[in-house]
Amino acid sequence: MDGVIIGLISIMLIFGSWQIAKYIIIPLKYQTRINQLLLIAFVSLGFGAIYDSLRTFSFMFFGGVWADLDRVGYFLKIFLLFMGVSAALRIILVLNEQSGHKIGKKENLIRYFYIILTLVISIVNYYTYETTAEVPFFRDSKFYAYQLDPYLYLFTVVFYIPLFFYLLYKIRPVLKVVKNKQIATQIIVLGILMAVLFNERNINIVGYYFFKDHIVLTIVEFSLIAAIALVGFVLTIKYPRLLEEISVHFSVNSIYLLRKEGGQVLYGNIIRKTDSPDSLTPDRLFLGGFINAMSSGLEETLQISGEIKTIKVADVILLFHYSEYLIGILFVAEHTPLAHERLRQFVKKFATHFESDLEQWTGTLTEFDAELLQDWIDEIFHLHIENKKHDSVKSKRD
Repeated sequence: MDGVIIGLISIMLIFGSWQIAKYIIIPLKYQTRINQLLLIAFVSLGFGAIYDSLRTFSFMFFGGVWADLDRVGYFLKIFLLFMGVSAALRIILVLNEQSGHKIGKKENLIRYFYIILTLVISIVNYYTYETTAEVPFFRDSKFYAYQLDPYLYLFTVVFYIPLFFYLLYKIRPVLKVVKNKQIATQIIVLGILMAVLFNERNINIVGYYFFKDHIVLTIVEFSLIAAIALVGFVLTIKYPRLLEEISVHFSVNSIYLLRKEGGQVLYGNIIRKTDSPDSLTPDRLFLGGFINAMSSGLEETLQISGEIKTIKVADVILLFHYSEYLIGILFVAEHTPLAHERLRQFVKKFATHFESDLEQWTGTLTEFDAELLQDWIDEIFHLHIENKKHDSVKSKRD
């Protein structure tokens, strides 16, 4: 049994710590809400697993832990556990917003309610926590576990079971707009990993009341955690830009191509609509004359200050890429290097395919192949839209 537990804990510590470090580095590199919230969720849930691993090692090899430090670790573990759940709720709400669904006051009230509930549970737990009786463990050591008070646990279950069903309800419209099966699968797998980890933590804070054989429960717990760590590791190795892919998929709104000299709109495509009346959409920017005014002064601006890479207008970020004859503009909710990379790919493909037309520009009206351009959009931005009923601005030159 000693070897089994040591092996499981070692797997969890090696692969789990590596993933937590990755989730810390990625949000620092790519400042997106999804990445930052995933950092909070996984680090919050992962802290308890790592702490319990080190605590178990301490009982196995040193006969116990310093009591005051142990209590602090336990309280922090409980607080972060519920903060992780609140972060998961926020992730799903952000994905709803970025996939074009309006997030109203009701959703924000629910989010604030669970943040307050986390604080209430943590404070009550400070005064009501219990410890199990010491039982024989490994190498003649005595093991005990901190547990949530049974009444507080029942109170918690009453409020968090409805949240579970609410999260399932809110994730459905997000998955409906994802036509890329790979990204949909990745989102589902991430959700399952988070749900399994949360339920393992759920067992951890109350399970020792019911399992008198603490060794068996410890093996069950660390088997689950080790499996989560291994699956997460394989997922991040196979898809190293997983989080950035998800952010880009939901944050891209529209793409436009302007002629570099003169600023005429050659092509426009509304990739994702939004239901939010407060969102500054590309159409509103065009109607307000913003793009035309900006494009008319681009040539002079470029000569003075070099190429503009990004502009933030209200809640929209405009990414720019330039070729000899074109300016590509990508409307996104959040900026990542991958979004810029895909804009560059689209501009390059357009410039190469229509090179002769762009070189011999006459100013006459000519329609581009809208279906071909939509196929490029689907391919480059990994949309894989299954039906061709899309909102596309008619491609033309003038």
